[in-house]
Amino acid sequence: MAHHEDPALPREGARAEDTAPPTDAATRALVQRLGGATDAITSLAARLVSIPSHAPIHDERPVAAAILEAGRALGLGRGRTEGAVAEHPNVLFELDGAERGPEVLIAGHMDTKPPGDDAAWQRPPYPAMIEGGRVYGLGAADMKGALAAMLHAAAALRAAGLPARGRLTFAFTADEEADGRLGLPLLVEGGFVRPDMGFICEPSGLAEPFDTIPLGSRGFFGFRLVASGPRLHSGLTQRGSMTAIGALAHVIDRLPDVVDFGGPFAAPFEAGPTLNVATSLEAGVAPGVVPHRAEARGDVRIIAGQKPADVIDALERGLARLRQDEPRLDVSLVPDGDEWPASTLDPDARVVVALVRATKAVTGVTPRPGCFPASSEAHVLTSRGIPCVPAFGPGLLSGAHVPNESVSITELTTAAAIYALALASLLGPVSAASSTATARPAAADR
Repeated sequence: MAHHEDPALPREGARAEDTAPPTDAATRALVQRLGGATDAITSLAARLVSIPSHAPIHDERPVAAAILEAGRALGLGRGRTEGAVAEHPNVLFELDGAERGPEVLIAGHMDTKPPGDDAAWQRPPYPAMIEGGRVYGLGAADMKGALAAMLHAAAALRAAGLPARGRLTFAFTADEEADGRLGLPLLVEGGFVRPDMGFICEPSGLAEPFDTIPLGSRGFFGFRLVASGPRLHSGLTQRGSMTAIGALAHVIDRLPDVVDFGGPFAAPFEAGPTLNVATSLEAGVAPGVVPHRAEARGDVRIIAGQKPADVIDALERGLARLRQDEPRLDVSLVPDGDEWPASTLDPDARVVVALVRATKAVTGVTPRPGCFPASSEAHVLTSRGIPCVPAFGPGLLSGAHVPNESVSITELTTAAAIYALALASLLGPVSAASSTATARPAAADR
């Protein structure tokens, strides 16, 4: 992969506290412009939330169309789409500077998790509702609010004549919440983007908005637990018999207590991996029938250095301990092939320095280094040696994948300002920028 490192950028070893935040008038104008765009950012976020795109039922084409339309209206040009499947397009807006420099990727996904039980929502999953300084609806925090902030940050940068050098690539990806292969992996593996660094705009707040700059994120290892037993008429079961459902319930209840992943674990993964024995269940034939099979799907949120073979070994040893106490257990472990590696990056990476510095300039608070507890598409870059912050965006992670999802309007505007300021520091400075920045033409225009 050809990199375009620019020696004029801050040195790789520069820390946020070693570099004063930008203070020139043009940079302040960037922040002021975005502060005046609060209503427009909010309206766009609500519009995107109102378009269903939950995996795996809805495709992303309607959301992609809305993003392309919004980008054109904001002066970002036509944009372009890339994808292997028509239902799952990826949208790209690219801004090129007049001079050579690095390519910085800013990414966020367009799909969401399913809403689940509508009765659990105090407000409907969609259309979006704006109330009490927040946008409510499925995907508000994870992560359509961030998509609106990304678009407005891009528009503010272009209006300021940025980037002065290099390329800014804003990627709106598909399939992150489902199979995970048709979004950022496809863009990178297919050479549609060639970033030198990047960040993912996932909701990153743990206790407070923007409180953490993640220097790593957990990965994902998916598995199934398959229990077997006799199929019976429910009138013929005897007390104490081990059915498939009973065996699976036994394992779900006790496996977390006997699985040992080792430790202690190094920073930023001090909390270690997480084991979720059952995130979904499947069993049953009909009332009156004791089924011969029951299945649970689970996952381990793995940490750096933890290989699939290590996870399988720990789970199998845990099952073996349960079988010692209950020999009738007929439960097998089946890896389901759904794997994302963990990601890590250097705290002195330029993209980290830029985000920390910009956050301090916009909010007055310096985010502390930590770990993103969830998984992120950052692994697509970090596994190739490309620095990528796994999550930095509006919203709290605790507000994702749950009913009554929402995001603060203030956080949306703050995110847009942070993004713009960080990118200006990477590919500016603003005062040296040319009067116009050109978007890379869409494929149809080349």
